[in-house]
Amino acid sequence: MRKICLFEDYSSSGFLPLTYFRTIDELQSGIGSLGNRITRFFPRISCEILPRQSLTEFIQSQRQCLRKPFAQTLFINARVQFTALLYRAIQKEIIHNTIFISGENIIAAYCADEPSLKFPEILQKLPFKKKNYSDYKVVEIDALFYSYLWDLIHTNHSALT
Repeated sequence: MRKICLFEDYSSSGFLPLTYFRTIDELQSGIGSLGNRITRFFPRISCEILPRQSLTEFIQSQRQCLRKPFAQTLFINARVQFTALLYRAIQKEIIHNTIFISGENIIAAYCADEPSLKFPEILQKLPFKKKNYSDYKVVEIDALFYSYLWDLIHTNHSALT
């Protein structure tokens, strides 16, 4: 794996107004941000963000954004409650092009080959539909997602311990 890319999906509006000028991965949870809680599992791999379309230009002026999808990239949903158990489940299945889902939510997507330029848009805009990912192995994993601000508040005590 060469790169990690945190992406915002179609449910990002549940965090407004806190996400008008920041991405979901920047929201604080415990002593770190949601993005830090994910990237700490990948300490030697560079990380970029794929912000929602309305925020792309602003975020590009602030930090490293995905400009072109690369081969050997793991796209991770910024809303997922990333745990050691989830990390191990994903690591066990990463072999070739793989989509990890929980219900209609995409947890992550590993692109061993260089994905099409449309791939990031498909990740962000749609609930999971198998027809959009015919070239990918699909793995179902139980995972929890932050959908609204109160989800962060509700789980904040466990992030501090």
